[in-house]
Amino acid sequence: MADVFKFALELLKLSPRYCAAGAVVCGALLFAPERVLSRLGLLDFANHHRNVVGLVFLVCTALAVLAFLAWAGRYVFAATLYRHMQKRCLKRLERLTEEEKKILRFYIWGQTRSNTLRFDDGVVQGLVAEGVLFRASSLGNVLEGFAYNIGETAWKHLNKHPALLNGETDEIRSDKRVRTLW
Repeated sequence: MADVFKFALELLKLSPRYCAAGAVVCGALLFAPERVLSRLGLLDFANHHRNVVGLVFLVCTALAVLAFLAWAGRYVFAATLYRHMQKRCLKRLERLTEEEKKILRFYIWGQTRSNTLRFDDGVVQGLVAEGVLFRASSLGNVLEGFAYNIGETAWKHLNKHPALLNGETDEIRSDKRVRTLW
């Protein structure tokens, strides 16, 4: 009996693809016609070890199904989270402040996906938190800032509706310093 538990614990460590393969093999041993098993030389084995093969079949099938359900659950969760973040970003683009519009005008008017902005700016971090911008590089400096890219959802929406960037001024904002050779 201890060997059966040891075997069951080893099955739990298997990857889902091995569990699926084990379920297929055990299913073939359990449900294949006798003449097929006889030709393969497995009829005696299948008959003598039917209870163990059946148990392994059930465990492997259950583990494979659970692995598939876990994968599907992660996929559905990720897709739902992505749609939620898209909606949140679109709602945020409908109520931009003037300072946020200045930053986003740089991307849309210049038709560029990257801008250098200070990481310690609350306006920038607010746009990052809403999924409008994201930091594209961890390399930067305190004076100039870091490269921030515009998200795909915001890029498409603002290019389709540039009037959302109309405001009190026509200013654009980038924190990149202009360097001179002197």
